[in-house]
This record gives sequence, C-alpha cells and structure tokens, in this order.
Amino acid sequence: MSEKAKFLCSTPEKGNAYATLLFYEYRGREYMITKYDNGCGETLREQHLREQKRIDESLDNPQPPEPPSGNVERAMADFLAYMDAK
Repeated sequence: MSEKAKFLCSTPEKGNAYATLLFYEYRGREYMITKYDNGCGETLREQHLREQKRIDESLDNPQPPEPPSGNVERAMADFLAYMDAK
C-alpha cells in the first residue's frame, strides 16, 4: 500500500453517542471506518488495513461483470411497452 488515504469528513453515528463515522478516499474509492469512543471494537488501524486491502483487491483483480439474468428481450419489450403507454 503505497498510497495514503485522504480524510474526507466525519459525522456522529446516529443512535450511538460513543461512535463517529470517518470517511476516507483511497485509490479513487471511498470507504468508511468507525471511531469508537468507548474503547470497544476494532482499532482504526485494523479498519484502515481491512478497507484498503479490500479496495486493492478489487482494483488489482477486477471481476468481469455478470451477464444479466432472466429474459432480456422480454424485459426490453416490457419497458418499451411501458414507455409507449405514457
């Protein structure tokens, strides 16, 4: 991991007075980690490493998009019929 994450913003977590959501950008992708003010949960370092690893893997090993499932011709015909009815 040669790039550093760029801090974007933070916001308190709704319904949890002891947690703050922190938003970062890394390699052009955004991710969120949680800062726990009560000493519970994963450390910030652990969360950063997990999220950056996930981003690295998704960018370095892209998966081809899955083909649409179902009957594409039927879906297109239904869509066009819907548009004609308007």
